[in-house]
Amino acid sequence: MEIKTKFSNTWGKIFKKEKATFTANGKDAIYLALKHLKSEKVIMPTYTCQRVLEATISAECEPVIVDCGYDLQISFLSVIKALEEGADTVIIPHMFGIQAPIDLIFKLKLTYNFKIIEDCSQCIGLPDIGRYSDVVMASLGPSKWLSVAPPLEKEYGGGVLAH
Repeated sequence: MEIKTKFSNTWGKIFKKEKATFTANGKDAIYLALKHLKSEKVIMPTYTCQRVLEATISAECEPVIVDCGYDLQISFLSVIKALEEGADTVIIPHMFGIQAPIDLIFKLKLTYNFKIIEDCSQCIGLPDIGRYSDVVMASLGPSKWLSVAPPLEKEYGGGVLAH
């Protein structure tokens, strides 16, 4: 079995997803996730990587920027308001190794019809990664917990998309 296949299988197991695909970077992983889920109106927190917004716009989706809590995680109450206004996808990054309230947001699926993209670029290793999301992605750039980028290179590392 080639190394790429072994690596993809390992990532699929880490994220509790059937398949994992590597991309050039995290932006590409988000773009592919949005296209795969046929997203149109996408919720994201005010405090996240600029590439999340860029990928959303590139995928021809409408970004819906919502508040963060005191811990810089996406605000549960802001997500509810955005879902009531017709958003169909939520991108949930776990910032600084702190788990966002994804379990609470997941419970909203009983009331609202939406998809969850989980960005675990800064939290690989936390429990329950992939449990509540439709798609998990990670950037593997030099500032992340796990990087595939060589130091001082112009390349920013890869991304991974699990679904």
